[in-house]
This record gives sequence, structure tokens and C-alpha cells, in this order.
Amino acid sequence: MRKTAYALLVVLVLVSLALDVLIVVQLYRARQAALHLTAQAAAAVGALERETIRYNFYFQDELPVVAEVPFHEKLNVPIVAAIPISTTVSVEQTLQVPVHTLLGDVTVEVPLDVDIPVAMTVPIDLRVPVEISRTVTVSATVPLDLEVPLAIPIAETPLADGLGELQKALLDLQTQIQGNSP
Repeated sequence: MRKTAYALLVVLVLVSLALDVLIVVQLYRARQAALHLTAQAAAAVGALERETIRYNFYFQDELPVVAEVPFHEKLNVPIVAAIPISTTVSVEQTLQVPVHTLLGDVTVEVPLDVDIPVAMTVPIDLRVPVEISRTVTVSATVPLDLEVPLAIPIAETPLADGLGELQKALLDLQTQIQGNSP
């Protein structure tokens, strides 16, 4: 019975030793996987920090515009023309003409009934200053249909600090895993 107990003890010790070796091998594989994954994660976080967030912002709305626009303008308007005048002026009047004689001054009434023809061209060449001062009210609704592309570098956001800290923590973890090697 003692032989069987020793044999059983030897078998249990060998099984225990085999299980210990299996556990050590699995822990070594897990360590290698952890080293590989921390290196990959640190590289991915570093790459993410250099990326840019891109988004197209679409904006559709109507913008009411109400304004008063003052205009104040001084202009010189040239006027160049030749105006023909063709008419007849009728004059019917009695004139009081004083006559000086030796006997004294006498006023004589002279009836005047005359048609005077007028035919002429009057040239006009002048510049007339014109001042325009007015306020125009503008009221309109302007439709807006915009697409605004946004590009935000992650390195210029507060997220970059957190990503830098995460990358440093992953590299520290990698160093700790490597430092505990057998």
C-alpha cells in the first residue's frame, strides 16, 4: 500500500509539475500578448492624436434683412440744347409821348398796334448741380443654403492632452511588463 501511495504521490507531483509548467507557459504567452497589445494601443493613440476630425455642416435657413440705406449724392447734370423760338408778339398800347414846343409841353397820345415776328434759336450750355439725399428702406428675406466643411485637428483640442496621458500610461505599462521578465 505504501508503494501505491508513493506511486500515487509521484503521479500527483508530476501532474502538479505539468500543471505548473502549463500555467507558466500560459502566463508567458499572456505577457507577450500584453506587450504586443500595449505597443499597438500606444501607437494607435499616438496616430489618433495626429488625426483630424472632418465634418460637413449643412445650414439651411432664411435670414430676414431689414435696413435703411442712406444715399447722398451730388451730381452735375449737363444740359446742352438749342431751343428754337418762332412766335409773333402783338403789341396794342397807347403811348404818352411828351412833346416840347415853344408854346409849352404837350403830351401826345400815340396809339401803337404792331405785330412783331420773333424767330431765333437760343443756345443753352450749362451744368446744373443736383443733390440727391434719400434714405431707402430695404426689407428682404435671404434664403441661406450653406455647406460648411469643418476640419478640427485633434492635436488642437483638449482631447489631445487626454490622449497624450493615455499613450504615456500605455508606454509605462509596457515598461512595467517588460521589467518583470524572468
